[in-house]
Amino acid sequence: MSQLTPQQIQQIVEQLQIGMQCYLHIKTGEIIFVPDEDRIDYVKPWEELYKKIENSYSYREIERPGSRDQFIFMEDFVLDLPDGKRKSELLDILDDEKPFRNFKKYIEQSEIRNDWFAFNNQKLTEWVIEEVRSILERVQDER
Repeated sequence: MSQLTPQQIQQIVEQLQIGMQCYLHIKTGEIIFVPDEDRIDYVKPWEELYKKIENSYSYREIERPGSRDQFIFMEDFVLDLPDGKRKSELLDILDDEKPFRNFKKYIEQSEIRNDWFAFNNQKLTEWVIEEVRSILERVQDER
């Protein structure tokens, strides 16, 4: 399997952002999106896809960034801001309790909201590209 197209990468990014799990078939490049079984009550519409993934060793999950990685995304965004009150406030938020909730609340109410979404989208895109590269590299090593 060769690399994914930019459109496929963007599709994965969008699906990860809404909480879907993403599986890549390492031979065909097929991508399957399913909700996390632990987070939904009704799996019936997804049953066939879950079985397809479970019955094949060729699917690998493209995982979403963990909370530590997401924190680093937020931190990088704040550090890139020009010095001033906003940067100082956001640095304080990152150092306080519940940084994720408070960061989101601050960003949602600010004029840098779109800047954050663009930055986060770029970081997640880079994350997905690296995850796919790593998966394909591990597959090569297994052979």
